[in-house]
Amino acid sequence: MAPPAAKRNEPVRFVAATAAGDVATGWAAERARLDPSLKVEVSTGTSEGSIKGLLQGTADVSLANRKLSSQEVEGLRGQSAGKAPRELLVGFDVLCVHVNIANPLRQLSVEELAAIQSGRVTRWQDLERKPSGWTKGRKIVRLEPPRDHRARLYARELLSGQEADASTPSLAMAGSKDLTAILGATPEAIGYSSECTPTPTTAILAISVKKGKGPAVAPTAENIASQAYPLARPLFVAATGSASEGVKRYLDWVSSQDGRAVLDKLGYVRAPSAKP
Repeated sequence: MAPPAAKRNEPVRFVAATAAGDVATGWAAERARLDPSLKVEVSTGTSEGSIKGLLQGTADVSLANRKLSSQEVEGLRGQSAGKAPRELLVGFDVLCVHVNIANPLRQLSVEELAAIQSGRVTRWQDLERKPSGWTKGRKIVRLEPPRDHRARLYARELLSGQEADASTPSLAMAGSKDLTAILGATPEAIGYSSECTPTPTTAILAISVKKGKGPAVAPTAENIASQAYPLARPLFVAATGSASEGVKRYLDWVSSQDGRAVLDKLGYVRAPSAKP
């Protein structure tokens, strides 16, 4: 039998997917500031590992990029005298693709982005749907976030698990402000960011899963919420049905406006039910 969930005054054991670890630590820090009496201990791993922690009783709260499966729900019911686990869709981790405003391309596919990432495609003219003079002879310049940056980790995970090819031209950047500045000065550049607002010098691409198959989808709020935009992954928080009062208080706070505000600060997109 799994160990019991956290008792009153015991720390809430929160296991999060590594890619969303900043959400878990951000929540813990903000909650500690508002209410030091509720302690939260954060650890990170895979989405599968965070859910496994719930099933094995080594975690009180999980944060994963997918819903609990029906088998996992039944397993958690068995731990909680038939009570269903509590699961909340809190937001989305979104990756937007930016190019210089002079670039005529306004859409790409995930497989084309993977080809850029791997170095199999190095010229803009190899991606263009309708030939134009602008792309001819222009080499693609990738903008690389820092190695541990969320956008870089997410891009690597999405694009066939590959780190970008080191032999193709690239420029390092520190964050979204760097992205905008470098893109504005580099017509051949392409970059990824969780920031999805275009600027006078940049454009954001619509994305399809495969070239020529299905529509390219823009990262609007509606498309992200419906998960029609292919570069958006959900964030689900879950706990067992027999969670302690401390865990219940924590989940209530996570789903409150104060908890959702942490997502805003970190550049995530709130779930539809979490609008201010």
